[in-house]
Amino acid sequence: MAAPPPVPLLLAEPGEAWGGPRLFQAALDALRGAPAPVHVVAAFGPRGSGKSFLLDQLAGPGGAFPSSPGLWLRCCWHPTQPGHALVLLDAAGFPAPGDEEEDEEDPWFLQLLVLQLLLASVFVYSSGAAAEPQEELERLTYVRALPRRLRLLEAEEEEEDEEDEGSLLRTVLPPFVWSLHGAAAAPEDEAVLEAEGHELWAALGPPPGPEAPVARRVLALFPEHKLFRLEAGGAGGLPELCAHLLGCGPKTGLSGEPVGGAYLAALAERAAEALCGAEPLRVARLCREAEEVAWQQDEAEDVTKLWCGDEVTQLDAAEARWGGGDGKGDGSGDAGKWQELGDAWQSDAASQWDINAWLGDTMTDEDVNAWLRDARTKEDATNARCGGDGDTQRDVNARHGDAIKEEDEVEIWSGGAATQRDVNLSKGAAQQDANTGHGDTVTEEDATNAWCGGDGDAQRDVNAHHGDAVKEEDEVEIWSGGAATQRDVTARCGDTPEAMPRPKGGAMGAPKCLVQNGPNGKLSLNPEVLEVLRGIGQPVVVVAIAGRYRTGKSFLMNRLAQQQTGFPLGHTVQAETKGIWMWCLPHPCRADTTLVLLDTEGLWDPDKGDSRNDAWIFTLALLLSSTLVYNSTGTIDQQALENLGVVTALTDRVRVRAGDSRDAAAADFMRFFPGFVWAVRDFVLELSVDGRRVNEDEYLEHVLRLQPGSSRVVQEQNELRRCLRDFFPNRKCFVLPLPAEPEAMKHLEELKEGQLRPRFLQQADAFCRHIWDTAPVKALPGQVAVTGSMLASLAERYVEAIGSSGVLCLESAVTALAAAENTAAVAAAVAEYRRRMERELKLPTASQEELGDAHQRCERRALALFMARVFADKEQRYQCQLMSELEAAKEEFCRRNEAASEERCRAVLQELWRDVERRLDRGEYAVPGGSRRFQEHLGELMEKYHQRPGLGVKAAAVLEKFLQEHEVLVRALCAADQHLSEHEKERVASEAVAAAAAAAKAATEEAVRAMEARQEEQRRSREEHQRQLEEQLWHQQWVMLEEQERVIKHKLQEQEALLKEGFEREAEALREQIRKLQKEKEEMKKPSWIQWALDGLGIAADIILPGLTRVAVSGALRLFRRK
Repeated sequence: MAAPPPVPLLLAEPGEAWGGPRLFQAALDALRGAPAPVHVVAAFGPRGSGKSFLLDQLAGPGGAFPSSPGLWLRCCWHPTQPGHALVLLDAAGFPAPGDEEEDEEDPWFLQLLVLQLLLASVFVYSSGAAAEPQEELERLTYVRALPRRLRLLEAEEEEEDEEDEGSLLRTVLPPFVWSLHGAAAAPEDEAVLEAEGHELWAALGPPPGPEAPVARRVLALFPEHKLFRLEAGGAGGLPELCAHLLGCGPKTGLSGEPVGGAYLAALAERAAEALCGAEPLRVARLCREAEEVAWQQDEAEDVTKLWCGDEVTQLDAAEARWGGGDGKGDGSGDAGKWQELGDAWQSDAASQWDINAWLGDTMTDEDVNAWLRDARTKEDATNARCGGDGDTQRDVNARHGDAIKEEDEVEIWSGGAATQRDVNLSKGAAQQDANTGHGDTVTEEDATNAWCGGDGDAQRDVNAHHGDAVKEEDEVEIWSGGAATQRDVTARCGDTPEAMPRPKGGAMGAPKCLVQNGPNGKLSLNPEVLEVLRGIGQPVVVVAIAGRYRTGKSFLMNRLAQQQTGFPLGHTVQAETKGIWMWCLPHPCRADTTLVLLDTEGLWDPDKGDSRNDAWIFTLALLLSSTLVYNSTGTIDQQALENLGVVTALTDRVRVRAGDSRDAAAADFMRFFPGFVWAVRDFVLELSVDGRRVNEDEYLEHVLRLQPGSSRVVQEQNELRRCLRDFFPNRKCFVLPLPAEPEAMKHLEELKEGQLRPRFLQQADAFCRHIWDTAPVKALPGQVAVTGSMLASLAERYVEAIGSSGVLCLESAVTALAAAENTAAVAAAVAEYRRRMERELKLPTASQEELGDAHQRCERRALALFMARVFADKEQRYQCQLMSELEAAKEEFCRRNEAASEERCRAVLQELWRDVERRLDRGEYAVPGGSRRFQEHLGELMEKYHQRPGLGVKAAAVLEKFLQEHEVLVRALCAADQHLSEHEKERVASEAVAAAAAAAKAATEEAVRAMEARQEEQRRSREEHQRQLEEQLWHQQWVMLEEQERVIKHKLQEQEALLKEGFEREAEALREQIRKLQKEKEEMKKPSWIQWALDGLGIAADIILPGLTRVAVSGALRLFRRK
């Protein structure tokens, strides 16, 4: 069977002096074979830092990474996410200060760093502990040059300020993980680090200043920052690090969609070319070019089919990859190795020897020491290029049981005769097969996870793999209701809160009617089907098909569903589909995504007679979908275009904003409308124009050319063509011949694959592959991913608007949806905060600061959860609501903490007072000298009271009240003590008063400290809210600029086309639109609107967090305390 090469391959080495890196074709071919989604872990660090060893642990059995110059690559299947690929990148270690080879002017290591950052989905900085941790981080000096070497935007668009550009770069750079080897930390410091989720800032302490330029740059450039400490000479900390790296998300493109190896290979090639020059690399341009190359390559070569051989499922490949077999076994794999995998990764007590044994390595203790202290010789380094320690690559292969050459491995990895349909079918393998491959028993929970796009394992199994021993109430909840960017919501590491909604329901066994078309033409939603859609918490790819009745739309949708039957097919002249039918299925190529297919009622059905109803059906399908397929028969002639006349009516029925004119609405439609695919059925002609052969897309563009002339007929014809060109900038065309012989067409759904014409199968598979690979997730403006529940809400608002006003306002629908979703986001975030606080706090706390620290951690997580879901919150109304509710929840915990402290303190005092009370009852203090003895016993009581643990924040206040309650008793005993002189009575009384005053002062100081702690908590809360808001706003700015650039690019292309077609007046009108768009873009680039939002949030915080306005009171109390 075909499998990834089990040995590392050299991807890049230094080129000519001061030139760019030289890439190797074998490694590029292996990389191209990786299907989407692919996870890329890149490791960078000084020599002897253990980065190669770390990557070997992630890769599993196979050739070890050599310690030689260059950038090495290894491709394999992901060990915890079936169907996902894992790519590991190991860069040559850079010289440490003092090394003979050290050369600060050598650009090679900066080029390595840039190449890794562009390709990685998570970046690991691996270092030893030769110096202080802060000094180890400062050795990563190459990071300081990144803002000069990497630029997100083009030269005319970029910000002059390097800091602003850094804020933009953090939207595309991967998470930063620091692996610190051999670093001994105090237990309390390690506990803080674990409690903070291994956040780097928790170990760095105060924000780094100018003396730590690398730390400041790391915190500014990268979106996430983690630190994992690994024990010297053992495996302590390694399982947690590996679990975190394997739990990170896949590599995504600019759109946020997962990419495959073809994209990565193209990006590597373009980055290598750009690194040859001194100009900064324009990241957005490189990514767009890589996407285009990947798409073209997929269409031309069917690259993804090269991953697996014929009739081999991805499960088989993964099984062979771990078990070393041929993929034809029973799916159980090597049980012993799986057990050792669990033991080694789930237990911190696993020794390094156990991990090596699992990998099949014969590593000795000296090897472990070499990993930690770099005891390699120059001879070792020389041999490492050939496999390490004097072995040739053939020896390395033989040691791992491989009997094939490296070039054979690459060919097998990149070869195979499987069609794209085979690959997709393998991705849709039964859940039972997937679980069998992992040795799991299939349960109902597994089926639910399969529907949710997971790997089919029960969530409890996932937690167990990551070494989590969580209680049932702490188990991971699945949540997919947020935006595409899940910056701080680490679902795979058990961090997703119970407050998040769990996707309900399962895959639909058959299509059902979503939009009902009543006899009077009134549209209504089917409540039962709407609930199915509402239960989907994952992002949805929505593909709708429209066209004339009886043209085979349903047959094409069944092909997309990979089913022979589903949407009903008729064999008479009557239309079969009424209204809009929906079928929800797990996406065949993307994890954690649902494919929603919408089959619409045919247009121009003579039995219906109401063209307005047709227009609304078409409009609904268009607005709900992320890709719209228009299905027609024959050729794209004038009649076919006229049948699409409903497009021109969109300007009368749809508005972007309330009050927009017809022309203003049309100018913004492309921001909301889906991609457009024209499927031409029963096509029998040759694709040629003016005697020149053309492809399908060129055929469509030729048909959409404006026609010369000024007559009314020509004007109407050109209006339709102009609408199609303006509204749908992303257009695609497929021509499909007749599926079968005419006499067999009436029983089309009963025909086997072999009875369909080969040319039709080829074109139908190309159509399906295009939809599966490129149809995007349904998104709102700002790249807000739409879930099934959000799509249900949009459908409700659209149908309601059709029935009431007859005009759809897109912005109003989005605003109403945002109100509902943002309200839910606030509730989920507050619930998550309460859940975490309940778990972390043990009341009463020793101090207000302890409660404040827990509050800060829980608030940060809750706020990150909220930020991942909120959208269209232009005035930060919902964030202010969240701030207010979190403050109220914190105050509730403070009151509970104080009550628990008071109860504890009163119980302790009551216990200690019993002895004194018994003495009082026996009359021991009613004798001469009894008052003095009472004072001594009272002093002992106070001393024992202060020694008791767990008194909490009200210890001094409760003691003050206690002494006040017994002050009368002290005076009475003094007055009754005949042994004391008047002077002594006064002195004893004054001592009692002094003790009470001291207790009162302590209580006042305690209250002041508590108030100051709360003020500090509120200050940190405001800073955290502003910090996360600023991150989100910078990301929004980048998204807005990308969207604006896309619109401008389309308008420029359209202007060029108009000039070529001779329509200069229309081109001039378009030029004015382009100037306006460019002016709007310049306004978007200004940071003033971001600062305005931050200032507004700060003003709101001063009102919501009253402690921020009580500084004067705090100062007065501090002055009183010093007196």
